[in-house]
Amino acid sequence: MVYPVSAEHHRTLDALLEALTQSVICERTVLPLGVRYLFTADTGRRVTAIDQLQDGASYVCSTRPTFRHLDYNRIGAVLPSRSLHQARI
Repeated sequence: MVYPVSAEHHRTLDALLEALTQSVICERTVLPLGVRYLFTADTGRRVTAIDQLQDGASYVCSTRPTFRHLDYNRIGAVLPSRSLHQARI
């Protein structure tokens, strides 16, 4: 799923995480506590500041502070709601 991020609307990472939580990206059965963490989809590196986001890159939303290495491009927009609480953005 593509979610546009602009510096005018999301000046901090916390503001972006809150916007993601309020968006359709955050299905409460998959992310019950909302979006609390972002990781790069390819390396799993945690995003800690808004200026770390790169144009055209893929990121994984998570409720938990741990990243699970999966092929997120193959999986699709939302993972099954087993113990994995992450979605691709």
